[in-house]
Amino acid sequence: MPLGIQLDNSAFSPAWPSFLPKEIEICITNPEDAIFVSPRKVLINGKAICFFKLYQPSDTSIALRELENYKRITESNLDPDIRICSLLGVVKDDENQLIGLLLTYIDCDFLTLACAAEPDTPASTKQKWVDQVTGTLTQLHEAGIVWGDAKPDNILIDKNDDAWIIDFGGGYTQGLWREKKLEL
Repeated sequence: MPLGIQLDNSAFSPAWPSFLPKEIEICITNPEDAIFVSPRKVLINGKAICFFKLYQPSDTSIALRELENYKRITESNLDPDIRICSLLGVVKDDENQLIGLLLTYIDCDFLTLACAAEPDTPASTKQKWVDQVTGTLTQLHEAGIVWGDAKPDNILIDKNDDAWIIDFGGGYTQGLWREKKLEL
């Protein structure tokens, strides 16, 4: 199946480094995953760990919307320690087609707030998450950035029990959190 999305260069921020697929090393622990699983955890230059988000050729509108949102984030004056999934670079092929995004790797074993907030979770931990998400959203809103698909499944809880906001694709989940007209 062909990979890559042809986009105009204006879709990309000059602040984002671009990498060829051969410059990205896939991190796998189970050899069978190399054949059957799309790469998620990758290394750049043998040291920087990133989350790799692959695009399919049919994902043009999704990619454009997500790149625009990440451009806004890149151009804003957010705290460098803000707990969001940031765009660290793009992967393009030899023909300058977008293959995927290199995003902040959050060591969480895919644990979302929806799964982590159990009845027996200490109130102090839940309050920590509320404070972290509220602080992050305050910074985003002060920068004019709206988190389009706000829901517990788009908050990851890392190994240190910290809450991270992910998914700036501008999607919308019907019936949750905010009105669709407020979308980016």
